[in-house]
Amino acid sequence: MRGEEKSSLEPIAKARAELTIKMRRWNVMLYGDLPYILGYATSGSDLQVVAIKRSDGPCRASVILDFSVFEDKVGALKVFYNLAFLLHQMAKLTKRSYACDLEPFVPDENEKRKIVLLDVFIERTIRRTQSSGEMDVERLKSVYETLQGLDESSPVTHLQTVEKLSVKRDGRLVVELSPIGYLRLPTIDELSEWLRHMLTALKYWHGCGYCHGDIRWRNIVLVPTSGFSYWVLIDMDESRQLNTTTIRWKHRYQGHKLRFQHDLCQLADTPELTAEVALATLEEVE
Repeated sequence: MRGEEKSSLEPIAKARAELTIKMRRWNVMLYGDLPYILGYATSGSDLQVVAIKRSDGPCRASVILDFSVFEDKVGALKVFYNLAFLLHQMAKLTKRSYACDLEPFVPDENEKRKIVLLDVFIERTIRRTQSSGEMDVERLKSVYETLQGLDESSPVTHLQTVEKLSVKRDGRLVVELSPIGYLRLPTIDELSEWLRHMLTALKYWHGCGYCHGDIRWRNIVLVPTSGFSYWVLIDMDESRQLNTTTIRWKHRYQGHKLRFQHDLCQLADTPELTAEVALATLEEVE
């Protein structure tokens, strides 16, 4: 729930307008796959509760409650008491594991790269460092150019789309990636679909001659949409062409030459299937 507060000297319409500007293209990664979210605007003691509808452009805010906290204290108490129940039901609608797991996105940054969540895409900045040098930036430029070309020539790949790619004067590689998803493990009923999506992603990436090299839960995200949700394989930074690199990063097969089968082994290790889940999955596939 987001809000915009103004003093009594400013009209409440201004607070509501600033709230909708702030929330334009609000992100399903933070708020879930909901048709709308709630917000509030205040002008002194005047308060409006609004429903902010999902939109590809400017947000639309519908006023659902409009009252003065001082003049209608009983009504205000009723609103905020019942709001907790409404928010709980909205959280259940997103199919999250518990009611309050909406965590703010924190930019991920280290010596080599920086990841920032923007309105409709992820901005990934890769820096040239003393340890990695120019060759690693060139390798990643080639990786993301290949990914960009794949999106232009293929249907749904379950890989990220490169919206924009540029190399700055200081040598930084900046890549804008979509879609945006969040980490959620598949249920037993979703496991076959999850596996199909990941095998599809690897089919296309291996078809480009690349191994992913770092398949784990943090690199598989669920993308919620109004129609259906789907899983996407992300983070291509450890991708190398077949049989060109010895695995020197954290990996079960460290010291081996990176090959396609290493991706399949990592994918098989990812679900950490129990015997019951494995049996249920096999029965569903059959």
